[in-house]
Amino acid sequence: MENKSCEITACPKCYVPNRDGTINVLCASEKPGNVHCDSCGDYTIDELNKLLIDAMVDDALPSEHFAFGPYRAEHFAYDNSGVMNKNGFNCLSFKSKPGAVFTTIEIAEKIAEKWNNDLLSK
Repeated sequence: MENKSCEITACPKCYVPNRDGTINVLCASEKPGNVHCDSCGDYTIDELNKLLIDAMVDDALPSEHFAFGPYRAEHFAYDNSGVMNKNGFNCLSFKSKPGAVFTTIEIAEKIAEKWNNDLLSK
């Protein structure tokens, strides 16, 4: 595919750098409304959104000294939400974004569900 219109966004499925140090970026697809990765192929916007949400959930972890479940999602102001521990403290953090403690309510709910399931499996 020549003259691709590419975003500076790594493909969420294969974001590990290639052997030459480059990363696969998402480009406009030949199919209207889709995005394309040279390694993974085409994604619909819905598929891409699911991959991005899953990546954020996998990247989330409770703050080191506040990891006390059960956890629940809580909406704050605007589009900011967090994941509260059993004491009502927002313990959300992200491995790839030190200092980030907010997300959307949809993602916070998925993170709380995952963390609670992890507690049950221990």
